Amino acid sequence: MKTVTKVKNLTVNITLQNEMVNTDDNELLNDSKKMEKLVITLRNIASDKFYENKIVVFPDGCEKEGFTKGDFSVPNLLYYLADMLEE
Repeated sequence: MKTVTKVKNLTVNITLQNEMVNTDDNELLNDSKKMEKLVITLRNIASDKFYENKIVVFPDGCEKEGFTKGDFSVPNLLYYLADMLEE
């Protein structure tokens, strides 16, 4: 039996270590570095065993948002997004 995980809101917090203290992340990173952090974060989440057998369901009518109706593996979807965002 497939386990269905409904993702309504996903917040990704990026924590910078060994960076200057009391400085906003936007000031520390240029756009390229921000995209790199996002790509790494997506791949790290996709590698988590918790998501191994999870799927996300895109319902009918989501084409207007750029998605195709169907059931998709969460890790595969996250890796795909990371690949598309990678510069």
